[in-house]
Amino acid sequence: LGLIIPDIENIFFSSLAKNIEIFCRDQGYALMIVNTNNEYQNDLLVVNLLLSRSVDGLFIIPSDESYKNNEELVGILSKINIPFVMLDRVYSNLECDQVLFDNEKGAYLAVKHLLEHGHRKIACISSSEFSNNGRLRLNGYLKALREFNCDINDAYIIEGDYQIESGYRAGNKLIQEDITSVFITSDMMTLGFLKYMHEQKKHIPDDYS
Repeated sequence: LGLIIPDIENIFFSSLAKNIEIFCRDQGYALMIVNTNNEYQNDLLVVNLLLSRSVDGLFIIPSDESYKNNEELVGILSKINIPFVMLDRVYSNLECDQVLFDNEKGAYLAVKHLLEHGHRKIACISSSEFSNNGRLRLNGYLKALREFNCDINDAYIIEGDYQIESGYRAGNKLIQEDITSVFITSDMMTLGFLKYMHEQKKHIPDDYS
């Protein structure tokens, strides 16, 4: 079986790959893991590569780039004669088996939790320009704020790119605002934010929730 992931260094995808590999091995399958560096041209390359190796099936997590224009990849996938499953990131214009999260609802519940504990100045480190899932998570953040009649403060919303460094830079900006809590849309950006706060002698959750 083949597993296509966008970023092997991302702890979510590496953990996912590890557990899929263990399960496949237990079922008598070897798993070939390929990394696309979140680039659409690599999506096309590795799909064709794995198909040329006569894999019995595919797990596919496409690049964020592919949401701008995925017609070529959709065309390939709609014609292949082996089973495949899209994971985490899915295409609305491709009918296939899909395993995904309700990103908007998950974000909404997280921010609602902060609001129910009295927070009203809640920042968001998002990846909405970079990621379809990021856009959905930002939508959930905004939905919760509106439900509690909170003003939307643009200074509280920092755009990142799923990488540790962008979370670190966002921490530098947000520490200058009067926020009390932060909702972050990815683990990697959270690590960067925590790193910056540690350097500034700020404590979680004492200084920020």
